[in-house]
Amino acid sequence: MRFFYKIENQFLLLAIISLILLFIFRNSFWEYLSVPIGNKHSAFNDLIMIKQWSRFFEHYNDTEYIYTNVDLAQMNYPKVWIVFAKLIENEIFFYSFLSLSFGTYVYIFYIFIKKFNSYFFLYLFFSGPSLLALQRGNVDTLIFILLSFVLIINNLFLKKLLFLITVALKIFPVFAIQYFLLIKKNFIKTLLLAVACLIYFYLIKDQLSHIVKNGPLSPDMAYGSEVVTLNLKKHYNISFNHIYLSVFLILSSISSYFLFFKKILFNEMYKHQDYFSLGSGIFIFTFLITPSHDYRLIFLFFCVPLLLNLKSKILKYISLTSLVFAMELSRLIEIFAFWGGATNIFFKMIIFYLTCVIFVDIFSKRFRSALNEYF
Repeated sequence: MRFFYKIENQFLLLAIISLILLFIFRNSFWEYLSVPIGNKHSAFNDLIMIKQWSRFFEHYNDTEYIYTNVDLAQMNYPKVWIVFAKLIENEIFFYSFLSLSFGTYVYIFYIFIKKFNSYFFLYLFFSGPSLLALQRGNVDTLIFILLSFVLIINNLFLKKLLFLITVALKIFPVFAIQYFLLIKKNFIKTLLLAVACLIYFYLIKDQLSHIVKNGPLSPDMAYGSEVVTLNLKKHYNISFNHIYLSVFLILSSISSYFLFFKKILFNEMYKHQDYFSLGSGIFIFTFLITPSHDYRLIFLFFCVPLLLNLKSKILKYISLTSLVFAMELSRLIEIFAFWGGATNIFFKMIIFYLTCVIFVDIFSKRFRSALNEYF
C-alpha cells in the first residue's frame, strides 16, 4: 500500500480508472464530468476535423482554395497539417496517434506531480480545459507535450528545435520565446531564434491572413479580449472594438504593477520562473490578440509551480483560486447558469492581470540583473 502514499501514483491509478470508465460509458463519461461533448454519438471531433483536411492533399499548392473551401471542416491551421491529415486517414494511425498522445500527456502530468509534489496538478488534469482538449482530441495537447519537453530536457539545441516545431505547427507558441531569455548568455541565440520564426512567418504570410480569418469567433467556451467584447454585445448590446480593450488591459496592467504590485513583489525570489514565463506568455498574448478556445488554458498549467511557491500567501491563494474559477466555465454554467459564465469571464480577467504583473516583475528583475552584471 505504500505505493499509493505518493501523489504521482495516486494520479496514475485515477488516470487508469478514468480510462476504463471511458471505455465502458463512452461519451456518458464526459457528461458525468460536465465536459461539453457537442455530438453525443462521436468523440475526438477536432482530430476528425483535421482528418477531413486530407481532401486538400491534391491541391496543396492552391492556398486560396484550401482556406476558402467549406465543403467539410474549414482549414484554419498551417498547411503542414494537410500532410498529417493524410496520414491519419488510416484508422490505425488515427488511433495510434490518440493513444500515444494520451499516454504521453499522462506521463507529463506524472512527471510534474512527482517533481512539484502537489495535488493541484492532479486537479489540473481533471480540470475543464484539460478534459475538453482530451475529449475533442485537440492537437493543442500535442503542443503542450512538446513544450513540456522543452522545459524538461537539458539540451539547448533540442529545446530550440522542439520550440520551432511547435511554432511551425500552431503559430501561437512563438509567444513563449521569452523563455529562452531566462537562460544565461543566450540573448543573441534567442534573437536568432526570433529571426528564424519571422522568416517562417514571412514564408507562410499568404496562409496567416486566412488562419486569422478562419479562427474562432464565438464568445462561448473561449477567452480573450475579443471574447469579452462579443459577450458584452451578445448580452448587453454594448459594442466596441476589442483592440481598445486590449490596449486598456496592457496599460492598466503596467500601471497597476508600478503603482501597487512592484512593492508587493519586491522580495519575491521566484522559483520555476522559466515554467511561468513560457505558460504566461502564451496566455497573455493570445488573450490580447485573438479569441482562443478554453482548451488553450492548459498552457496556464506551466504557471502553477511558481504560483505554488509564492512567498505572499494572499497572492498565492488569490491566484490559485482565480485559476480554478477561470478554468471551470462549463461547470460554473451548469450550477449558476448565466452568472456562472459571468463569474468565469471575471476570473479570466483577474488571471490576466495577475500573470501580467508577475511576468513584468520577472523580466524587469532579469533586466536589472543583466545591467548590474554588465556594468
